[in-house]
Amino acid sequence: MVVVGLSAVSCGSAKKCDERSCASGCCDLTDVCRSGTTTAACGSRGSACAGCSAQLTCLALPDGIGGACSPPMAGGAGTGGGTASAGGSAGGAAGGTAGAGGGNGSAGGSAGGGAGCTGPCATTDLVARFGARLASFERAQHGVELDGRLHVEAHAGGDPACPTMTSPTPLRTLVISGLRPLTDGGVISFADGLRVSLLDFSGAVTSAPLERAIDARATARWVEPGTLVSFQLTATFDGGTLSGGFSAPHCPSLDP
Repeated sequence: MVVVGLSAVSCGSAKKCDERSCASGCCDLTDVCRSGTTTAACGSRGSACAGCSAQLTCLALPDGIGGACSPPMAGGAGTGGGTASAGGSAGGAAGGTAGAGGGNGSAGGSAGGGAGCTGPCATTDLVARFGARLASFERAQHGVELDGRLHVEAHAGGDPACPTMTSPTPLRTLVISGLRPLTDGGVISFADGLRVSLLDFSGAVTSAPLERAIDARATARWVEPGTLVSFQLTATFDGGTLSGGFSAPHCPSLDP
């Protein structure tokens, strides 16, 4: 008996533009990576490019990751901020109470990690204050940069899963970058490279779509990069402040 082996032949070429190959922009319909900072092709981290409506402009995000469609900033365009991805950790649970001007949420670590981070260490209770307006963040997650520093995103609303190209836009996102892995009680400041940016998509506390902190300070509560990190954070903006803590499980999609 003769056995004839058949090999599958794939028609067409594999997709080349994705969140790995186009981390600095968006992918157009021809599978080409674009800058993601024009109104005709706006997007970030390898998401599908989209055109901004007539009422929106494509706001360039920091760190060269592309842009996001946002209302024009009063008085001119501004720079700074962070990624506008929604997310959380599939291995963590977000929740808590959402009271007036504040909330109390907790996020669990990846399976098998962060077991020693309990109580306040495991709680996300960040609150932004701009005048009489308050807004909370209910969950957070982190990625690890190539230089070992931590990139953290805290969110209110949106999808609690790790961010993808199709994640819905949250109500607001806080982007924390330049965090060094520290021992418990270690402190990192604005002078050390710590940066905090607020993207308020719902306009709950500020009419500007993007606010950058002018000062910030973070104190480590638990640092296990790639599993769970927890910090106490304070930040000062022009016209506002931020305070509280966050517990952030790891999201691989936030790694470079």
